[in-house]
Amino acid sequence: MEINVVILNGKQIKIEVQIEKTTVNDIKKKVMEKSGIRFEDLVLIYNNQILKNDQTLKNSGIDKGVTIDAETADTLTKKYKQKIEEEVNKWRQKFSEQQNQKEEFQEQLTKVTNQMDQIKNQYQQQVAKGNEIEITKLKATISGLEMDKTELFQQIQYFKQEKLDLQQKVEDFLKLKEDLIGKTYEIKGLQKELEYAQNRGNQTKDDIIRELDISRQQIRRLEQQIDEVKTKNKELEVEKVQQQMKSFISSNQNEKLSDLQQQNAHLEKKLAECKSQLHGLFEQVRTLQSRRDDELRASTNRLDLASAERIQNFEMQISKLTAEANSSKKSFEESQIQLGNARKQCFENDKRIIELEKSVESLANQLKENSQGMKEKEKLITELQIQKDELQKDLDLYKKLLQQYKNNAEKGDPKKMSEMDIENKKLVDALNAREEQRNKEYQREEQQRKKELLERQEKLKQEQSKQQDLMQKNKEQRQKTAQFLKRQMFESHGKIEVCFLIDVTGSMDPYKEQAMMCIKESMKNIKIKTNRDALWATVAYQDFEERKQLGGKYKQLNFTPNPKEIEDYLSDIPCAGGGDAAEDIRGGITQMVQNLDWSKNFKIAVLICDAPTHGKRYNGGVADRYPNEDIEDAINLLIEKNILFVAILFNKFTLPMFEEIKKIYQKAEKEELLLFADLENTEQGKIWQELVDLVSQASQRATQTNNKGTRSKQAAANKRSQTGAMEALCKSIKDPSKFDELPGVKTVLVKFGVYRVELKQDAFEGNLENIRRLDINRDYSVYEEGKWDCIRTETFFAVGQMKQVFLMKRISNKDELYVIKMPLGDTTYKSQDEAVVECRSHLISKCLMKKYINELQEARDRTDRTIKIPDVKYSDFLILKDLAQGNSYWIAERFFSGDFVKYNNNYGFISDENIDLNHLAQGYSYYTYFISNFNYMVSDVQGVGNYFTDPALNTKDGNFDLTDMGLDGQSMFMVAYGGKKHMGRKYLDLLGIPQP
Repeated sequence: MEINVVILNGKQIKIEVQIEKTTVNDIKKKVMEKSGIRFEDLVLIYNNQILKNDQTLKNSGIDKGVTIDAETADTLTKKYKQKIEEEVNKWRQKFSEQQNQKEEFQEQLTKVTNQMDQIKNQYQQQVAKGNEIEITKLKATISGLEMDKTELFQQIQYFKQEKLDLQQKVEDFLKLKEDLIGKTYEIKGLQKELEYAQNRGNQTKDDIIRELDISRQQIRRLEQQIDEVKTKNKELEVEKVQQQMKSFISSNQNEKLSDLQQQNAHLEKKLAECKSQLHGLFEQVRTLQSRRDDELRASTNRLDLASAERIQNFEMQISKLTAEANSSKKSFEESQIQLGNARKQCFENDKRIIELEKSVESLANQLKENSQGMKEKEKLITELQIQKDELQKDLDLYKKLLQQYKNNAEKGDPKKMSEMDIENKKLVDALNAREEQRNKEYQREEQQRKKELLERQEKLKQEQSKQQDLMQKNKEQRQKTAQFLKRQMFESHGKIEVCFLIDVTGSMDPYKEQAMMCIKESMKNIKIKTNRDALWATVAYQDFEERKQLGGKYKQLNFTPNPKEIEDYLSDIPCAGGGDAAEDIRGGITQMVQNLDWSKNFKIAVLICDAPTHGKRYNGGVADRYPNEDIEDAINLLIEKNILFVAILFNKFTLPMFEEIKKIYQKAEKEELLLFADLENTEQGKIWQELVDLVSQASQRATQTNNKGTRSKQAAANKRSQTGAMEALCKSIKDPSKFDELPGVKTVLVKFGVYRVELKQDAFEGNLENIRRLDINRDYSVYEEGKWDCIRTETFFAVGQMKQVFLMKRISNKDELYVIKMPLGDTTYKSQDEAVVECRSHLISKCLMKKYINELQEARDRTDRTIKIPDVKYSDFLILKDLAQGNSYWIAERFFSGDFVKYNNNYGFISDENIDLNHLAQGYSYYTYFISNFNYMVSDVQGVGNYFTDPALNTKDGNFDLTDMGLDGQSMFMVAYGGKKHMGRKYLDLLGIPQP
């Protein structure tokens, strides 16, 4: 038989079940498979009751053909909260209406009293005159007042019935509140079951590991014991955390905590014994080594063959024990790492439990507020009941007086009329006194309410002040962290090492002088172009004979930040020697790479020479006593060290050498590490100026600060293209809107199922500092938009670094142009989840940009409304399913015409353009870095007009996707941004974010 299950998006799914055998857990597993909702998040509801996991459908009262609702703990809680709010609003409206009815009733009562006073005066006058006609009219008026009295009585009855209805609503609310409390504890129970299941899963895994380790040798047993200590400590940490949750603690768990603490002490003692055994093993090794030395000395003196054999046995024992000790030590270190990971996991569990406690506390506070509101409403109902009773008494008295007036008017008895005047005056005085008392009570209550309001306002101010202080301290702490990270980043990525490899043989004096003149000016240019400091070094090479005379090593000066030291050092080295035309460039490069202290990320070697290296492949036919030399191994050392090699042609003799060196770089596919310059025709006195430009150009190439392209972890992708998909399209055609009319462009008709994908706001806010916790199935929503009949290009229109770009229009609306993308290789995405993964960085950046703009606008409205905030946003992302191809998915976004602008990339490029959009973009990148507590940064900020697209995320761990350059990318941006702090500063100041 089948039952229907309604999931969160309203979609119904049918599930085959057996009433007597199928359990609620079985239903949840099938719902999970068909809906993608995590098993532990599912809650099944039938007849407004939560179904228990281990019950069968029959025990839960479920029969064939019924409909069950599938909810999550979050949505269930939200629904109950919404229901309560609706009821409270309804009651508020009812009380407001009753208050208005009360005021109308009082007005009518006052009006009737006034009319009765007037009639009494008129009646007395007419009785005195004996005017029968007027007396008759007054009787008719009295009859009308009787009708008014009857109507007022009916209104009182209606008011009484309304009170009964409100009391019933109060009872319903109390029942609803009890239900909500019950549902809340049921949700807690489900969460507790989830944690227990997770812990049991971890324990099962560790038990399997221990069973495998039982069969190992004695040293392996030590590793097993350490693993057991690690596992028990992990379980103990989890149990301790669970004990801290007051909502989940019971009396028997307190006893369990004591047992676990004893177990922990026992296990710690066991760990100490393991360490002691390890220490004993090392002591045995040292003792045996000492005995071996003694035996060796004795055997040398006595030439005792037996002792020699014993020594050999000792050596074998020592080797074996040393191997065992090393293995044990390694196992112990690995177990310590695992123990650290377990503690880290416990810390994560602790954070999660704290979040759950906050959620429960928030719900409890809300229930408390609702309960307080109910008490106030009950009090108001009581007051209304008292007032109604008083009014009823007044009406009864008026009824009595009206009857007496009627009787006396019929009898015409002046004495009775006079007595009634006295009673009426007493009644009026009593009413006035009562009204005065009510006014006093109302004033007193109003004063009390004002006093309470002032107290609440004062308390709120204090809380706001504390919150502001906390936020300020948080900002100050983050500022300290930012400054610390900045120092680290500038130390690792903020310096360039430049070494001048100079030929100091007899003919090189002029070139050496030009190199010395170049260094100081180059230092300024490097700072301006890359915002990096330079460290300088030099190696002064000659030829084999001179190196032999110098003790096998050429003269060198290691890296120094002071260019004057290099100038002074070179000036003291005379240019001399060189027995033939070719020189020992290979030896100079090898010494430079191996002997200098290269430690920074960016390295440059500048070769200043007028003669080729040894080797018939390179010498170009000049005199060479070492024709079998080959410089290729030295060039490969440069490539391995990632040193940018600047090769300068001063004359035709070195041209063959440089041509061969180019081939070596091409063979290694590292042409980017070679910078060749031809200065053959440059006047000798101006060579230093050309060298300054060349060193500056090399520094920009090494640091990539002049490269706008997006960088990828895949070397092949970097060589293929560093352009994003949308940028590639904008560069390939100015107006793609009429692609279907362009000659030579083939198109195809296609029917797409269209889905819009969004990152859930609560998931975004809850994981603002740790986007790695975002889950594809849990935290992203996919909404079906419908089915579109479309026309698209048959082949890709442009190629980006990672994707192929096609163009697409809807047949029903050809004014909307879409860019649709697939991975390189003419293969679409195989599943919806795979397509969503490709959208993650865009969707996260979209939420961050929305938060950034909203906070800027709010801050602007509070401070200075003259500041312009560009309304920038990331475009919506769609997922398209080709309905004719089965599992074939594309990702799509709207195309906006205009110039495509790149404001920064993911590896240190920052635009200098002085426009608001650029300032906003650079401020946005640092803003994301700051609010994420320096865990990640949005870079590759680019787009058309106010619509941004194709971002990249540089995270602390560097494993988000292929364009995540990690700490390298963050450091490259921060170093470059350090030289352009004015970019975006007005927006960051508006948000109170200090300079790094």
